[in-house]
Amino acid sequence: MTTSAKDERRRARALATSEQNAGPAGERLQAAYGLRLPAHLTVFDAFWRSLTPLEAKGMEHLGRLPGGICRWFDAAGRARKPKRRLDPRLDDRFRRDPPELVTVMWGMGDGLHFGLWYDDPAELPSFVVRNYARDSSETWREEPTVLRTLARDYEDALEEEVDEPPSPGDVKALRALGAALAWWTPHDDAALVESLPRALRAGPVKLVGPPLARTVARYVAHKYGADPAHAEHDRRAMRAALAEVRAAVAGREHLAGDGLTYADVSVAASLQFVRPCPALARLGPATHAAWTDVAMAREHEDILAWRDRLVARSHPRPVRAAP
Repeated sequence: MTTSAKDERRRARALATSEQNAGPAGERLQAAYGLRLPAHLTVFDAFWRSLTPLEAKGMEHLGRLPGGICRWFDAAGRARKPKRRLDPRLDDRFRRDPPELVTVMWGMGDGLHFGLWYDDPAELPSFVVRNYARDSSETWREEPTVLRTLARDYEDALEEEVDEPPSPGDVKALRALGAALAWWTPHDDAALVESLPRALRAGPVKLVGPPLARTVARYVAHKYGADPAHAEHDRRAMRAALAEVRAAVAGREHLAGDGLTYADVSVAASLQFVRPCPALARLGPATHAAWTDVAMAREHEDILAWRDRLVARSHPRPVRAAP
């Protein structure tokens, strides 16, 4: 199905809105759960925002709705307070839900709900699961992302044998929904693929890109000793070091002397893992978000501003954005 210019603009606006809300949603998730927000949830939110009435009718036929932490992509959802000042992690949670499950989507009937599965709270979720609100607490593994899980349910619905065939209106709505899912699928994969070298972003990467990206990320974390168990210790050490930097640059533009030195370069490079400077590295939006420590950046805006001024003076050639 050909995508019109109007559809392209509508979906682009939805994606821009969701990306703007991803930061506050991620902060809320970190504050409530101590977990990181996966980029693919931003794509799912954008997909939902972009639905036309006809596409939304297809979703009604499928019986799926965003839920749980997805409400934090809206200011009203973030402002919502738990009843009786209960722990916010109890919202949209059933009695027998496994602790690793964080709800993101509702199903139709029998307490069906879908959630992100966090094997390790220091890492991004491993995959999506489905669970019914039953005493058995049975949980089934689904796809790596919410949108892929939704797409598979859509395909299953098309193949399902029913007593009465769908009406012509339902068929039209389902076709429109299928076209929307197909349009958003490349965006769903982009958060993984963009972290790969450019040479690996074409050809076979269409099939192996996402799992290869996960493998590369694990290798780099192992090589450089990125141990989630030491995360809080590392943050304390970083805060202590940045306190010294703050004192050293108070009222001046360089750490040592009146010109650029290795000390300036070392600190500027280290700050890439607080919040990347676009002039220093070509990063895609999801990689930029993954490298950003929102809380640390908020505490050290003055030092980040110092770094950006330093780069602007000492690195005159702009770095092109990631393709």
